[in-house]
Amino acid sequence: MIKNVDKNKKTDPNYEGPFSVYGYTKNGSYILQDKSNAFLSRDIPTSHIKLISEDGIPTEEKQNVYVVQSILNHSGEAPNHEYLVGWEGYDSSWDSWEPPSMFDGTEAIATYWARRNAGQPSSEGKKQKLPKTVNKRKVESRQEKSVRRKARIAAITSK
Repeated sequence: MIKNVDKNKKTDPNYEGPFSVYGYTKNGSYILQDKSNAFLSRDIPTSHIKLISEDGIPTEEKQNVYVVQSILNHSGEAPNHEYLVGWEGYDSSWDSWEPPSMFDGTEAIATYWARRNAGQPSSEGKKQKLPKTVNKRKVESRQEKSVRRKARIAAITSK
């Protein structure tokens, strides 16, 4: 688990995760992977890491993890909702109905409800604002950086 540096409200979780350690950098920060083996976009200092288990994630569980692109719709009544999920990297023919228990966290569901209720008056009479969306820059993978660096060095040495 890592410290949630994007925490905006008191009710937001203090930690995010779980993640597994892939390696470490020269300055002592860690390179972490999520369940889908994707690298985090930043290196994590040791002060932001909290150990929750020394056991790794079982390989069966790693193979069956998919990334939610967006929640498109919902069905059912309050405690028994199911959500129509669009999966990242798949077209709309792969969209499926999933119960809340199938999600790794509540972030996608909370974003869906915030967007769905945006513009409607709240109990205070004010319109609710859309949730903050983070426009993250495309982060090169370590392999892409390495390939670019080697190409630059090769171009310099060949001159």
